[in-house]
Amino acid sequence: MLPFTSERFLAVFASYNAAIWPVQIAAYLFGVLAVALLIWRPPGADRAIVAVIAAMWVWTGAAYHGSFFSTINTAAYLFAALFFLQAAVLTYAGLYHNRVRFRFRTGWVQ
Repeated sequence: MLPFTSERFLAVFASYNAAIWPVQIAAYLFGVLAVALLIWRPPGADRAIVAVIAAMWVWTGAAYHGSFFSTINTAAYLFAALFFLQAAVLTYAGLYHNRVRFRFRTGWVQ
């Protein structure tokens, strides 16, 4: 059993989206930038894509889980911390050590 109703859950989405407008446009632009970097492949593309993903993870942890979802579920603070941890791991592996690669592949993944 969830500690909140579906109405309260949907109300969190509505209040979050209303509060952050027009940040959604920037999020779409960053997503398009990441895909363009994946296709275009300039030097440093993998690091830039990691930076975009890590920034979005931090935003989701802080803005959504920490500020909005936590109003109906205190476990959201744990979710926020896990998003921060994931962003830190991405940053460490992808930016600091440059060990994250994004590529298109054909055929079966092995």
